[in-house]
Amino acid sequence: MGRFVTPVAPANDVGRGVARVLIHGPLCLRPAASVILAACVLVGCGDTAPTPTQNGLVVGALPACYGPGPDLNLTPTRLVQATRDGKVVKEQVFPSDNDHQTYELSLPPGEYNISVPGVRAVRVTVRPGQTSTADIPIPACV
Repeated sequence: MGRFVTPVAPANDVGRGVARVLIHGPLCLRPAASVILAACVLVGCGDTAPTPTQNGLVVGALPACYGPGPDLNLTPTRLVQATRDGKVVKEQVFPSDNDHQTYELSLPPGEYNISVPGVRAVRVTVRPGQTSTADIPIPACV
């Protein structure tokens, strides 16, 4: 049995742009459509899981080296590098002072070594849409 739609406009609604629609067909289809619509609203019809191509975030502590005085930096900036298979994938310069002792890199999923020149590298796994932590070890200051 097929379904068809008949537009109906009551006499008092004519000219107001209001229309009603009568749906003809098996009544058992209407509740099923309501259940499907409710399920889509509750759980979502789209996939919200991270995709393998979505970047992840690596954050961590970036300790500073201070000079002869308490407020004198030996290095005003720090270069943070992310390498994979011996190749630099991303590098970024961060300020090196009391107010800035952290870093943040957005990277594609995978295994990386996060390093600062002169300091041992830290291994980290980046997962799509997630944040991973890789704290840089305290450098050997002069």
